[in-house]
Amino acid sequence: MIKANMPYFVTVFLAVVMLFSCAKENATVRSLEGTWEWESISEAPSAHIGVNDSTRHFFKFLPCKKAYTASCRCVYTIEKNWNLYSAPSDTFIYDLKRDELSITQFLSTTTAPNSNTNGILKDRRFTLILKDGKMELRNVQKSSFKIVAFKK
Repeated sequence: MIKANMPYFVTVFLAVVMLFSCAKENATVRSLEGTWEWESISEAPSAHIGVNDSTRHFFKFLPCKKAYTASCRCVYTIEKNWNLYSAPSDTFIYDLKRDELSITQFLSTTTAPNSNTNGILKDRRFTLILKDGKMELRNVQKSSFKIVAFKK
């Protein structure tokens, strides 16, 4: 009797685990939704990327449903005095699995010369930490590279 019901119990157990996994990603995406201003960046891969009084970086995470199975969108913008050029803005797609955010594709890019906006994020996997109104993205391959941002 128990052996006959074993596949049923395994299926139910896996469905419950999957349900709770999906719930975590959806809650994380709801927490991310909105605009985040970068507070700091460490070990930037480009001299053109920095956070200072004249340069401000923003992530705007767009609403996303079913985060565990769907790809979500975010807009990355740099505000700076660009003179004749428009401010760089990149829209990218990311996947969220557990505490890992993976940027998988850039959809649109408007960049000023030498800005390298998507170079800092392209094909990157980050560990995501949300705590006390701050977000930390730590690069999975190079843990010394991290971005800290606060929600606006």
